[in-house]
Amino acid sequence: MEVLTTLKSFFQRYRKPVIAVACVFGVLLLLSMFHLASAPILKLKEWRNEGAEMELPEFVNGLDSLQRQIAFKKALLALPKKDSISLVLNVPDSSLSLFINGMSIYKVQLAEMQIDPLLKRLGEKDYWTQFSKPLQVDSSRATIVKEPIIEKTAPKTQEEFLASVSQPDSLVYEPTHIQLILDNGLELFLSQEENSEKLDRRAKRQFFGSQRIKAISSLVTSVFTFETMEYRPQIYLAAPSAEITSIYRALPEQPKVVIFYY
Repeated sequence: MEVLTTLKSFFQRYRKPVIAVACVFGVLLLLSMFHLASAPILKLKEWRNEGAEMELPEFVNGLDSLQRQIAFKKALLALPKKDSISLVLNVPDSSLSLFINGMSIYKVQLAEMQIDPLLKRLGEKDYWTQFSKPLQVDSSRATIVKEPIIEKTAPKTQEEFLASVSQPDSLVYEPTHIQLILDNGLELFLSQEENSEKLDRRAKRQFFGSQRIKAISSLVTSVFTFETMEYRPQIYLAAPSAEITSIYRALPEQPKVVIFYY
């Protein structure tokens, strides 16, 4: 009862400032919700404007899945013809592959996939404008180095030399989390499925924590500056650490990416 009496007295004494602060927080909350709701819509509008001048095929109702397969084949054919490795995500096949000269040279079966709701809602025309061509990686970040330094001890005898040639190097795989930012604003996350060790869990929190902080910062900035919030659709993929590491280190600095999903 004493606590309630104290709170009542406090509210009566500072009623106007409390109401003013509550109104400010209410307005900020409404603005935040508005920006969160409008950001995907504005991103879709941006994509549509980019594809306005693009030549589109004639679409037939009821054949959306077939048209997406055609878009997938078209994107594969548009991959660089030189000896450059590209990344291909095939969602129906649950696979992530490395391609070179039109041939798959390495394939990983994905343990988990999460696709942004905006991508799931794309119509056939919007899908075609975005995914009928390879997308380029503009930038990337990862918890592992792209080109590791391997230290070897020079053999002192012929027996040690023969042993070093016949036995492969034992690699220690670090916690693996990778972010690829594509030229259309889409973000592709490759993350290891193993997170049993304390080091793995901490590395995952730090990697994705920085991403969440960046998203919150973008939201706060948009609320106070009345500017459009930056929205990047995301695709999250999980696979064994060793396989993701092999894929990441095989890719060039700015590879081409082909994405196919229903």
